[in-house]
Parts: sequence; structure tokens; C-alpha cells
Amino acid sequence: MSLWLVAYAAAMAVFFHLFVTGYEERALRRRFGRTYLEYRHTVSRWIPRPPGRLLASTEAKDPGPA
Repeated sequence: MSLWLVAYAAAMAVFFHLFVTGYEERALRRRFGRTYLEYRHTVSRWIPRPPGRLLASTEAKDPGPA
């Protein structure tokens, strides 16, 4: 594998991370407010969480009808 290709991939990963955190998340927060903050709390940014963990955190917030 070329060293230039690895350097390019790393630079692009940094660029996309900075774009998402610096522009896109800020715009979503302005547009959707509290709803987006709750969504961001339950969903991982880059690496998905195991399904059971996501389900457990969702049930803890909203136990459903009593």
C-alpha cells in the first residue's frame, strides 16, 4: 500500500470529521433543537453501538405506558 494513499485517507478522515462536527452538527442543532440533542445522545457518531445497548438506553428513557 502506498504511503501517499494512507496519508490521503487520514487527511480526508480528519476533514470529514471537522466538517461534521464543525458545520453539520451545529446546523442540525439550530434547526431541530432539543430533538437533535436527544438523538445525538442515543446515536454514536462514527461507530455503531451494539443493538442491545441502544435498546436498553432507549427503554430507560421511555419506559412506556404504566
